[in-house]
Amino acid sequence: MPSRISISQLQNASRSIEALRQLFPEVSPPALPPVPPPDISDLTHMQKIALMQMWESHAARAVIAALKAEVQDKPSFLDYRALADRGWCEHRRADGWHHLIGYGLEAARLLERKLCVEYGLHLTRESGGDRFNVGVSCSCGWHTNVRKGRSTQSGISQAIGRHLRSANGLAGIVKAVKAGS
Repeated sequence: MPSRISISQLQNASRSIEALRQLFPEVSPPALPPVPPPDISDLTHMQKIALMQMWESHAARAVIAALKAEVQDKPSFLDYRALADRGWCEHRRADGWHHLIGYGLEAARLLERKLCVEYGLHLTRESGGDRFNVGVSCSCGWHTNVRKGRSTQSGISQAIGRHLRSANGLAGIVKAVKAGS
């Protein structure tokens, strides 16, 4: 039969818990410093192609085609090996292919976005959303939400049209600046 606890015992217990909390306050672990993004600036052209060939996204094929159009070649095993030495991919003997891991996924995402902006590739798609909105994103990093309703498709078309007009206008400014320098 369980013993009964009196009110005074409960009050004493709560006081002792409060005393312990004052003596030993909860200490949260120190915050980790933010992880810097992987450095993709020193990749060779073939390493960029190799990284994009391992990356699977809606824009990867267009980026690979734009990269390959410049060199008319394909990456060698050494290009994949250089990416593996950075810790971005691993070679799986079971299927004989390299696969992105860890920072390689983030590096591929950053490289894809950078190359889409550089080559002017704007591949849009619906991306998630919530009960009231539909998300629309572009391979260059642009994203917006469109309200759901009767005119959702026209809202998406208008948002994409505004984005493409502003992106093409910006591309013209960048080309003019590059030509002037």
